[in-house]
Amino acid sequence: MIALGFIELVRSGTLVRDLAVSAVPFFYGLTAATVVGVMLGVVMGWRTRVGWALDPLMVMLYASPLVALSPLIVIFFGSAWRPRR
Repeated sequence: MIALGFIELVRSGTLVRDLAVSAVPFFYGLTAATVVGVMLGVVMGWRTRVGWALDPLMVMLYASPLVALSPLIVIFFGSAWRPRR
């Protein structure tokens, strides 16, 4: 039944459309995180005091499991994006 459902989704084009809808916010978030992360890393490496000030925050976020943060991320940022119909 699962394989038949998958084939039906592929044939109808629903799977491709739904994957495209899911990919848009993923790539927006990936792009934003990359730009902000690289810029923040450059500033932290360039200015010693900024690095010292932000290092505890970076260590705290790095040590926390991402699975534990994902519900908070969805609550804060997930409801802001609405797909167009």
